[in-house]
Amino acid sequence: MEHLQQLLDKIFPGSSSFALFESRVEHLGQSVRWHRLRYQRSSDSSLEGLSLNILSFPPDHLQPLPIRFHKNGRERLMQDGDLQHAIANAFWQTCWAEGALRTTRGETFPVAFVIMDRLRPVAHSEQYPTPIEKYSNGWLVGAEEIIVRRLQKKTRAGQLSLRDGHLEGNLDPDEQAFLKKYTFVDRFIGDNSRAQPSTRPLRQLVRVNASHLISRLYAGELGHFVPENFHAPVLAATNNGFFLNFPEEYRNPFTAMNDPVGLLVVDGELLQAPLVPRAAFLADDTGKATITTVSMQHCVLQLPWEREPLKAGGTDGFAIDNEGAHGRQTVLFTPAWRAELPAGEQKTPAGEVVEVAIVFGRIVAVAEGGGMEIPASGFVLSVPARHISASTVLEAIRKHGAGIGTRLRAEFFGMQHINTAVGAGPALLQNGQIIAHDFFAAGAGGEVFLPVHSDGEITQAGVAPTRFPHDSGHTRAPRTILGLKPDGSALLCVIDGRLREHSFGATLQEAGAIGKALGCSDVLNMDGGGSSVLQLWPESLRQTTLLPGISPGIANIPSDNGHRDRLMPVVISITEPAGERSPIA
Repeated sequence: MEHLQQLLDKIFPGSSSFALFESRVEHLGQSVRWHRLRYQRSSDSSLEGLSLNILSFPPDHLQPLPIRFHKNGRERLMQDGDLQHAIANAFWQTCWAEGALRTTRGETFPVAFVIMDRLRPVAHSEQYPTPIEKYSNGWLVGAEEIIVRRLQKKTRAGQLSLRDGHLEGNLDPDEQAFLKKYTFVDRFIGDNSRAQPSTRPLRQLVRVNASHLISRLYAGELGHFVPENFHAPVLAATNNGFFLNFPEEYRNPFTAMNDPVGLLVVDGELLQAPLVPRAAFLADDTGKATITTVSMQHCVLQLPWEREPLKAGGTDGFAIDNEGAHGRQTVLFTPAWRAELPAGEQKTPAGEVVEVAIVFGRIVAVAEGGGMEIPASGFVLSVPARHISASTVLEAIRKHGAGIGTRLRAEFFGMQHINTAVGAGPALLQNGQIIAHDFFAAGAGGEVFLPVHSDGEITQAGVAPTRFPHDSGHTRAPRTILGLKPDGSALLCVIDGRLREHSFGATLQEAGAIGKALGCSDVLNMDGGGSSVLQLWPESLRQTTLLPGISPGIANIPSDNGHRDRLMPVVISITEPAGERSPIA
């Protein structure tokens, strides 16, 4: 570790050198190793530290694991007061940039949360056709979308009220049943539950993605999360990529709080498309892996009304965010299209077109004439009206279902089959060269990051994460990086931050340099900040916590209030697959 220590002194120059005061190594499995390194040095008459938790493993051991594998995940969440409290708390923390609890800061108002099942496949047959309902100049698709839109409309009209912790209003039987089964009222924190009138109008109905994971629940009920094709124990887990977190990010009617927005492929199934060009980790069945920029340009779409798959490019394929091609050929509009506009105004151009909004591989709305809002966790496909009619699209949905097939063209990446993919970004290291430049300048690095510059109230939707730091070389924060070494092995490193004596964190450039110092040739930035939480599961490591009160098995010190692990829409799991493996060096 002396070599690494010298490299850290170069990465973080200071008045004194780092001194190593903890180095702990454990083999979690035959080919998975955990290494914790903690350094300290004196600076400005005080101590400052740097803490690294490093996992080394073969690339095919990495498995993204959404809660859709949990048995009755949505129903389980509706029964868990702790999880509901965490969701409500996360909502209110993000209402104010500083994350203060609403009991001490900001406006309060009655809120209810409706749990959306975003990643579970929908069964379809001619006996049970997809529900479709007319609205405005279009049609809503799917029972869940229809009923939630009705409830949101009634909320805006003041027709839903909170009475003694329960919702009531002018509801039909289907709406009453849905509210009872999938909606909970924010009654756990703050002053909504104290010294208020017995009846208050509901001010907001917040859609929430049911793919939540929280590591303490994940650890306690691991058996419920493991799908049938997992034949191995989960040894460790941390956060995946970015998700819709701040209210301005999920104001669109088709989005939900905590929707993942990065590429997600689990066991060969594409669950979330690469909505905008961003770096991602890809691995095939053989364990071959790469880190590269992926976008909708690399996708093929199979639509219910088309026999042949639709590819990007050419006059017969789809264009991407191309207003000039609108009305002349099929155009796919992503969340990057006119993302500088205020929330609610980010819409497709008007024209003689038929449009479908697609979220997580499902058509959620069909409309004519353009002007459709673009979901931050999905996209809009705009087809010239002379090529197809809305009635043809709706009939195809009734017959074949609202699902569309989306896959990555593996040949673009030198692979035969992509088994696992997780997208985040930006890429920090490429072929051994640090490339963490100003990714927030237009077109820099080939990745799309359009953060909103916050001056008071944030009105723009942007491209999530909208509150990503606007620099790559100044803002130090907790970071999680995923890297590949020249020998083909993978590395995941959680860098603690925002706790100066324990660990002051890293900028994006410094995180890339740490990955290089650890022997990586390519490094991908994952979601950091309070999401940088490393959970270990071997029974012998259940008491590895660094501070009292941290959940058992968490190996680092999370930076959120109280050092608590937070909600994670998708977790990266490190497993020990069955079969012969060479012990890790």
